[in-house]
Amino acid sequence: MREKPKLTKADQERFLKQKRETDAKIGRVKRGLGQNARETDKFIFFWMGDSVYSNFNFSPFKHQGIQFMWSEQAVMYRKAMLFGATEVAKEILEADTPSYCKLLGRSNDIPFKEDVWQKNRKRIYKEVLMDKFSVPFLKKCILATGHKMLVESSPSDRIWGIGMHKDHPDVEDPKKWKGMNLLGQVLMEVRDELRKQEETA
Repeated sequence: MREKPKLTKADQERFLKQKRETDAKIGRVKRGLGQNARETDKFIFFWMGDSVYSNFNFSPFKHQGIQFMWSEQAVMYRKAMLFGATEVAKEILEADTPSYCKLLGRSNDIPFKEDVWQKNRKRIYKEVLMDKFSVPFLKKCILATGHKMLVESSPSDRIWGIGMHKDHPDVEDPKKWKGMNLLGQVLMEVRDELRKQEETA
């Protein structure tokens, strides 16, 4: 019987390196991180649509009996409905990109009041994201992040994000963040509720 060729030390090291890289990629997929996210031992920094935590990520789900393609679409629909702008809400349902949904959500046809929105925005986001992350695959993703802090590292958003890019030198120091990270906060609340549901099921 022909003997199998023995792997050299260099071959073994190359194989182990490839395995580590493959395992890391699989782990990122399982946590829904996408290519643009950055992960540390304490934080998960995400931004843009390739991460499931972004409102621009294509993640079909049902909310209030309506099918939505992106959580941005659902949030902007709820925003329009909050102010009674039903025609704008219809347009949002027909929108073909999350960017257009966001634009419609800022329409002058919505009789927007800042105080009303501030009072209701986190509740609306949480209701939307609870439905989104109740989809089995997405639920597995968010629960797989454990207890790490979820952070929207948008350099241009100081309300839902932190006003910093993931590679900013101060990004790992929450005291130096330039934004409130409301999206990250809501996502972590959703994660906690989903975890409790799993534990009591």
